[in-house]
Parts: sequence; structure tokens; C-alpha cells
Amino acid sequence: EVYCAAPVETRDEERLASYDFWVIGKDCCPPAADSFTCAGTSTSAHAATRVLDETDLSKYRSAVQAAASKYGLSTVTPLLLTWQEDPISLVNEQKDIAIHNFTFGALLYFIFQLFGVAVTSSGIMPCTGR
Repeated sequence: EVYCAAPVETRDEERLASYDFWVIGKDCCPPAADSFTCAGTSTSAHAATRVLDETDLSKYRSAVQAAASKYGLSTVTPLLLTWQEDPISLVNEQKDIAIHNFTFGALLYFIFQLFGVAVTSSGIMPCTGR
């Protein structure tokens, strides 16, 4: 896998003092060419979401440092982003997953507590049939 990073620039051709917003992706920047073709780089993508998954964070940070050094750019505290054509649907999808996980956890906790109460109460209550 090739970890890719490209700085987010304004439409001005003016060089910035520090490039702190970087778009990232995997296997979308051929080493021989100076291009970045990761998902969402089309003109229909007008928003970005911040990457919070720390799984590959160190590899993406290395890609940022490599790109910054290759093109002579300065970066102090890079924020890693992914272009999104519809960030609202992505946030809604993540919210739905969170609600599902919370509901499942609450139900599991309720079943565990119900089992605990049943076991405890069966040992405490005396038998009246003797």
C-alpha cells in the first residue's frame, strides 16, 4: 500500500508559510507521476472530514512529511482530511452506527443484570414447600 498526502491549497498560486491541511488516501498517487487521485478529488467534492481513525495515522504523517520535503513545503501541525462529496450522509451513517452500538450495549447490560438478579434471588428466597 502506498500512503498518499497532498496539501489543501487555495485557488491563489501564492505560496503559504505553512501547509497544515492535508488530504490523504491510499494507493492514489503513482510514484512516477505528480498526481493525487484519491476518492473525492473530483470537482463535485466541496467538503472534507477530519480523519480520526488512528490505525494508519503514523503512516499518513510520514506521507505528509515526505510530500512536504519533496516540494519544499513547511508544515507545523498537519490536520489529515479526506474529501467528501456528501459529508452530511457520512456523519449520519456514523451516528446510526453509534446509536446501534449504544442500543446493543444497553440491551446486553439489561440481560446481564436480569440474569444476575434471577440467580441472586433464586438463592436468597426460601423454599416454602417443606
